[in-house]
Amino acid sequence: MSIRKSWDILNDWITRKSLGSEVEIGYGLLQHSALEDGGACFEACIELPSSVTKSETNELKRLRLQGGAYFRRRHNGPVSSMLSELRSMHAELGDGGHVKIDLGRPIVTVILDVRQLRYGDEVRSNLLIPARGCDKFQNSRRAA
Repeated sequence: MSIRKSWDILNDWITRKSLGSEVEIGYGLLQHSALEDGGACFEACIELPSSVTKSETNELKRLRLQGGAYFRRRHNGPVSSMLSELRSMHAELGDGGHVKIDLGRPIVTVILDVRQLRYGDEVRSNLLIPARGCDKFQNSRRAA
């Protein structure tokens, strides 16, 4: 699903449930392949407010954020520029030394101004690309 469509669907649900004032942080989960194909593999997510009932949560797909290390970059700007910023960040990190991009975990965007997301302008966010130690580095640590 496209990034914009995914956020539109989630925002419509938030509006129908009158949760706009309770939702503070949004998360976007993006597969690495989406950086090449324009964001076709994207999930918009929120931290569920405590007022949401069990039957309401059943209307949504539930995901858990995977733990681990991440490369982080703060992004201040329009939503439309986030994908190009992630592409740039991904390319810069692709040739890193002892730490590599973890292709087994999704890229995470943490939207700090989720209420501004509807407008698409000047949204503060953290762009997180999952990291892992390279095999050579990990093996040498185990040998000690």
